[in-house]
Amino acid sequence: MDILSLIKSFVLLCFLAVSCTRIGSNDRHQEQKSQQETTKPAVQKESSANKYDKIGYGHTIDESLYYQVKKVVDGDTYWINDGTPTGVKIRMLGVDAPESKNRWKNKKEPFGKEASDYMHNLIMDKEVRLELDVVRYGRYKRTLAYGFLKDGTNINIALVKNGFAELYTAPPNIKYVDDFVKALKYAHDNKSGMWSKQSN
Repeated sequence: MDILSLIKSFVLLCFLAVSCTRIGSNDRHQEQKSQQETTKPAVQKESSANKYDKIGYGHTIDESLYYQVKKVVDGDTYWINDGTPTGVKIRMLGVDAPESKNRWKNKKEPFGKEASDYMHNLIMDKEVRLELDVVRYGRYKRTLAYGFLKDGTNINIALVKNGFAELYTAPPNIKYVDDFVKALKYAHDNKSGMWSKQSN
């Protein structure tokens, strides 16, 4: 069985057990749990999309529009300008980048600065289109989304493929799981980014 098949099997087993593909900190697990508890059933995704956005935290994301990135927080979090005074804080779905600095209970991790710098170079001051999944908001009132540049680049996938984040996905937000698995395999095979010092 090749590594791609092994990774897919692992991810699918995790989904069946309704667990994450990565054992993270308690805070990260609590955010995923909160995501599952605050959503409606997946079968209602399309019919209730607009209503659900308005019930959330006061921001409505139009998936057909492009929003300018106003700030990159770290490797997996950034702010967009949606025309409101504060903007919207986006937590990227499907990824978990190393911490770039000490923040609350989270400690700075190896390759965190590199991941943050990569994201800054990739999206800062550019426009991104956001795609939502079944669960729209995380524990810390962040909007959970996939981001796309105007050239079609899925920035979430790019982060994993280039070795700046690990795969971190959980049901019901699994829209691009196959693409994430392929991206992770590519990063491992090519020793990209954080995997550059790891052996086969």
